[in-house]
Amino acid sequence: MREEFWDTQPHYGGNKVIWDAIKAAIEAPDMDTTRLIIETAGIVVAKSNMTVMYDERGAKYELPKYVLTDPTNLVQSSQETQQQQQQQQQTLQPDQPAGMQEQQAASGRV
Repeated sequence: MREEFWDTQPHYGGNKVIWDAIKAAIEAPDMDTTRLIIETAGIVVAKSNMTVMYDERGAKYELPKYVLTDPTNLVQSSQETQQQQQQQQQTLQPDQPAGMQEQQAASGRV
């Protein structure tokens, strides 16, 4: 989702250079670097969570929260769930051969 946002961000208006600076600031390894990028680009952060910013000309840049942090409320696909269950089974029963674990999983015994 993030990549889709950054690929389409020019359609939200504003200056591409400012969008690039915002992206670099968000992906910066530490807060000092983030601050330096924001200040150098002349960006004014209107909200402390960085969801609303302005450039020196007054153009508004709004960011969805999923661009800033990893979402925590997403539903996993059934394939991801099955993979996690298999990993948990292997972790719980490491001494048994894989075939035995699969038979137990298929029969409902774990």
